[in-house]
Amino acid sequence: MSQQTDDDEGWLEEESSDAEITTKGANKWRILIVDDELDVHAVTRLALKNISFKDQDIEIVSAYSGQEGFDVLASDSDICMVLLDVVMETENAGLVLAQRIRQDLKNDLVRIILRTGQPGQAPEQKIIVD
Repeated sequence: MSQQTDDDEGWLEEESSDAEITTKGANKWRILIVDDELDVHAVTRLALKNISFKDQDIEIVSAYSGQEGFDVLASDSDICMVLLDVVMETENAGLVLAQRIRQDLKNDLVRIILRTGQPGQAPEQKIIVD
């Protein structure tokens, strides 16, 4: 079994058996972008184009609304991170999706990174923590 450490490089790791470690290198880290702006998807893909982490490449999956993001996560358990826009079809659609990921899907493992192009509408710290 791999050990979880307190260093910054362990944030994407999960415990796995030695057998899983030997085959995991063939997999990719799957990151979901949930944003209603096509340009955000394009720029994010460009920025992450040649990035790898722990000898694994990154695969980008796209969703363009909160509901589409929920549907992807409900059907794909291999997503390790969500880059989530706060303001989409409503001013809090991203926050609603984050809550649904944690409560409805009972997914406490996926990392959620909130993003917004409208900083004046950024949520309060308490909302982010909750």
